[in-house]
Amino acid sequence: MPRLGRGGSRTIRLLQASCAAFFLPVASCCLAGEAASQAVKEAHPATQSAPAAPSSLATQPDVRIGLTTEPSVAKLAAAGGLLILQPTKLVPLWKARFDEPVVVVLDLPKGITPKSVFRVQVGSFGTQPEADALKDRLERLLPDPVIVSYNPDRSNYRVRVGDFARREDASQLTDKLLEEGLTEIWVAEESAPASGKARLRLVDSRYYSQVTDVKSFIVTSAVPGGTVEVNGQPYRGRLEVRMLGDSLKVINQLPLEDYLRGVVPNEMGPGIYPEIEALKAQAVAARTYLFANRGQFAESGFDLCDSSSCQVYRGFSTEHPLTNQAVEETAGIIATYNGIPIKALYTSTCGGHTEDGVNVFPDQKGPYLKGVDCYPEKAEPELLSGRENLPWFEFGSSPPLGAELALLVVSGVAGEQALQRRFLQEEAAPAEALGWWLRAFGVMGIGAVPPGFRFERGDILEWSRFIMKAFSWEDRARLTLDDRDIPFVLNVSDASAVPAADARGVAYLLSQGILGLFPDGALRLHSRPSRAMVLGWIARIAQDFEAWELSRATFRGLEGSDVRVSQKGSLQTLPLMPGLCLYRSVRGRTYPVAKLTLAIGDEVTYHVSRSGAVDVLILTSSFLGQADDRSSSYYQWDQRYTRQELEDLVKKRVDVGRLQDLVVTKRGVSGRVIQVKLMGSKGTFFLNGFRIRTALGLKENLFTMERQMEPGGGVAAFHFAGKGWGHGVGLCQVGAYGMAVRGAGFDSILRHYYPGIELTRAY
Repeated sequence: MPRLGRGGSRTIRLLQASCAAFFLPVASCCLAGEAASQAVKEAHPATQSAPAAPSSLATQPDVRIGLTTEPSVAKLAAAGGLLILQPTKLVPLWKARFDEPVVVVLDLPKGITPKSVFRVQVGSFGTQPEADALKDRLERLLPDPVIVSYNPDRSNYRVRVGDFARREDASQLTDKLLEEGLTEIWVAEESAPASGKARLRLVDSRYYSQVTDVKSFIVTSAVPGGTVEVNGQPYRGRLEVRMLGDSLKVINQLPLEDYLRGVVPNEMGPGIYPEIEALKAQAVAARTYLFANRGQFAESGFDLCDSSSCQVYRGFSTEHPLTNQAVEETAGIIATYNGIPIKALYTSTCGGHTEDGVNVFPDQKGPYLKGVDCYPEKAEPELLSGRENLPWFEFGSSPPLGAELALLVVSGVAGEQALQRRFLQEEAAPAEALGWWLRAFGVMGIGAVPPGFRFERGDILEWSRFIMKAFSWEDRARLTLDDRDIPFVLNVSDASAVPAADARGVAYLLSQGILGLFPDGALRLHSRPSRAMVLGWIARIAQDFEAWELSRATFRGLEGSDVRVSQKGSLQTLPLMPGLCLYRSVRGRTYPVAKLTLAIGDEVTYHVSRSGAVDVLILTSSFLGQADDRSSSYYQWDQRYTRQELEDLVKKRVDVGRLQDLVVTKRGVSGRVIQVKLMGSKGTFFLNGFRIRTALGLKENLFTMERQMEPGGGVAAFHFAGKGWGHGVGLCQVGAYGMAVRGAGFDSILRHYYPGIELTRAY
């Protein structure tokens, strides 16, 4: 029994029924070449059936993953040498061993190239009888061929009409279909029938080649347990290279748990989401997805693809200790409903609420795929109090001073007076400011008072000379700024007041954001700077040299006078300094506050004093509320398309002619758009569910839309404001991370996003 982690007691059931019906079709094709292909064809004589349900196994099974490569060439290698074997007898196909890379090429006779055909899709259904009913209707209406095919990507049955060489020809059929009342029309591209004349050729590192007489072969490492590389990417297990029509396919066969090691870090990056319970939830979801969908591509000799159409799998080099731990601690556990593995769909960012599966994918009617909130049940923020009346200072074009002032004080550069606004507004005496610089040089570990440097006026010009000499930036300025650049940088209202000898230095400091312009666009080099201005120079240089040891972490709660934070999954408790300086960071600017409202999961940056207490704390404010997935960079987004741009996008799916308007006609339980009406010069078309997102080129279906109008009344552009990334069904990955940050265990996460499921041990 693997360690199940925190989150309360867990019930893990054991599947009881026989598993033979589920595993036999795939097991029969494992490394069996042509015999496997024939066995699969006999198991699927006409239309591929949906995969059968799995049950309890003594050990984990192997899985076969179709890898994404070029359709006609792949480069194979292994660090310890490569074995290429005949598929049935497992004897060397050409040489006994290859110590250097081998390229496999699909040879086609001259003049034959892989082609595509275009058909018009008019429906997709969860069962074959529903699809056959539409097929019968269409065959009575149209002379064009009507085809029903099983779609393993979505586990549904598609009805498509026609057989066209060009997309434009397929689009002409849409007018007739519209007349028959069929409005959900989609032009789809498919591979044309194979020529039957392709052959596999092996090319070694010396460009000797061998044309084979087999339709597939096996590739393994000569070292037991070694990895095999495909186009430089290493994979566990072994490979089968086979012909699929007029293209080649590389298939990776390996144990199921090893496969998951290459899935979980690619579906939920441990560097970005370093919460073990969230990663464990992802591991169970990925394992369940495989159980529910294994064998989808059996006619092509593999179980699942390696892309986002199935689950993203990138092999051995992408494995990570944290995600490996998540896989190991959940080994064999899957999610079931009524004893059957669920269709464990998952999405990156749900925008605060998931959607009913049937509203996005009509065939996904599972009662566990129901839209749920992605918010804490009780969003009770915690209140942190700090020092009052902290200053905030802004002048001209220079970046404002907020937390920078507190950091200068706590690092010992300036005294407590630097936190008083009146003090900052007064002119800086050179002797006083030199003391700040001397202490700043020590904190930064760089810079020194220039030998023999004396202030006469203490104006901004003299200070610019001081800074350039203190850091020996003359060479840097010469390298950074050509003589021809200087007049353009010094395009200020009082440029004539800049002495020629100082022009490069002043221009450099201005270009680096150290010097700034006054509100009238002038440098005012002959005026004396305020204390705030000098401290601002020091702060900006200290930031460039990363002089302040700041830590960025996730807020996990308050315990009396202590704060709990986590960094990369590691939890720590730190004392809070009395008189703590508190700030909110908004779009890169920090603003002082006397009280901070914090929610678990918020991002904070803090400074720790020599005594080990937090003396400055900055909350990164996103103004996105309390949703568990709010940390995603795709939580909110905007997209604008001109009418022509959107028309061009839509025409890749359905030819509406000149796009005239777009209207949202239905929304789901989460507010997602589940039907839109497209109005064009060729008629009115409807798009439903997931097709909306792909046809409109949007990140999600959770959006609102506004029109910008032309003077004549037509639509000039469409503006979409939305939330989320993905299809919005099932497990919300970033939401799972947010729940884990709040202390939820992987089982609680899974039961939240898949209501009514049980966790079951499959082996």
